Amino acid sequence: MPELPEVETVRAGLAEHIIGRQIASLELSGARVARRYAEGPLALSAAVAGTRITDVRRRGKYLWVELGLGFGDGEGEGDAEPDLALIAHLGMSGQLLIQPANQARPRHTHAVFDFADDGPQVRFVDQRTFGGLALTELTKDAGGQAVPATITHIAPDPFEPAYDQAAVVRRMKQRHS
Repeated sequence: MPELPEVETVRAGLAEHIIGRQIASLELSGARVARRYAEGPLALSAAVAGTRITDVRRRGKYLWVELGLGFGDGEGEGDAEPDLALIAHLGMSGQLLIQPANQARPRHTHAVFDFADDGPQVRFVDQRTFGGLALTELTKDAGGQAVPATITHIAPDPFEPAYDQAAVVRRMKQRHS
């Protein structure tokens, strides 16, 4: 299973390649990759088509892409605050690869993101298919940070602005384990 430093490396690499890009389409092979999205894979593909990626974030081992409506210039002008998050969990063996569209797809490719700019694709590859994708609303956590509604129970990482070291120390001192 990818550990936190590896997930952060994936987040940083994705951010470098996809922030500001508009998703033209999302091709999903099979329902398993979208099993965490109740409406199913076709609805997931339809929901993200035309959205613009405004940020790539992480909490714990969950990655998410903040999505705004595809309007504006991608530089903030005319762009609304994102209200949706496409969550990606890598599971045991998942990978998010940046690859040219004309390159052969790796075996076990379960999702392919095409972009309006015809730049490289993002491909979700997972030989065990324990990972997956889901779409959810963004909400504020206890620290006021926008996070996917389904992962508000996960505490902020020590590198996040919402992390309160004094509160963590206080709670640790209250425990007797």
